[in-house]
Amino acid sequence: MKLSMKAQAPLKSAIVLALNAAAGNPRNSEGAFVTLTDGRILFAWSRYRGESWADEARADIAARFSSDGGKTWSPEERILVSNEVACNVMSASLLRLQDGRIALFCLRKNSLCDCRLWMRTSADEGDTWSEPACCIPAPWRGASSAPWTRRACTGWWTPMESSSPVRLRAMAGA
Repeated sequence: MKLSMKAQAPLKSAIVLALNAAAGNPRNSEGAFVTLTDGRILFAWSRYRGESWADEARADIAARFSSDGGKTWSPEERILVSNEVACNVMSASLLRLQDGRIALFCLRKNSLCDCRLWMRTSADEGDTWSEPACCIPAPWRGASSAPWTRRACTGWWTPMESSSPVRLRAMAGA
């Protein structure tokens, strides 16, 4: 078998959405994408608010949408999860479940040593979200949710970076 080494045109890159820090929004970080059934893209990220950009500062999970494959994005952001704990909600991850729902994972940070992974689901392409379900009931010093979270073949949610025997509680129907 002979492999071809044809020259290919260089890939072009461009910034299509800049989420710059501003007064009252000192940091934006940890985001995830999911394609909706109508072809739009949902982008969710950690949107810090107030004056501090520290990991334990106040933050919500915000979202924007693209209807043209990511070339342009909705001008207004929508808050998917408001801060509901002592420090923040952060590190959003999105996953299309086998039953068609979208799972939104995020960390609820109560302190530097108490981060818990929670999951909400949407059956209507992100218009509304279920009540949160705790995936890790005990305090955990975690730093991220899935892109490092995956569904193991056993049906348990597990942190990919962990080789420890920690097992996350599986959610009914997930």
